[in-house]
Amino acid sequence: MKVTVRYFARLREMLGKSSDEFELEDSSTIMDLLNLLSTRYPNLKSAVFENDGKTLKKIYQVLVSGQHVSEPNRKLHDGDIVAILPPVAGG
Repeated sequence: MKVTVRYFARLREMLGKSSDEFELEDSSTIMDLLNLLSTRYPNLKSAVFENDGKTLKKIYQVLVSGQHVSEPNRKLHDGDIVAILPPVAGG
């Protein structure tokens, strides 16, 4: 299946791009995708994961096709758009 990942704010700056497309196995989950991202982009791992390297930092929000998702074992589907939103500061 094909999944699009969109990056925003700090993550976009770190990676130098706003999105990626990935071919994943049909049974892949959000955590599988996040692990793939941390392998492909090592600097992303320390930015988005806790020290255990497995738990997404609570300051990040993950949206799948516009819906907030808090369960990392949620299965992805062909055509899903995954947005990883870092914290936003304002003033």
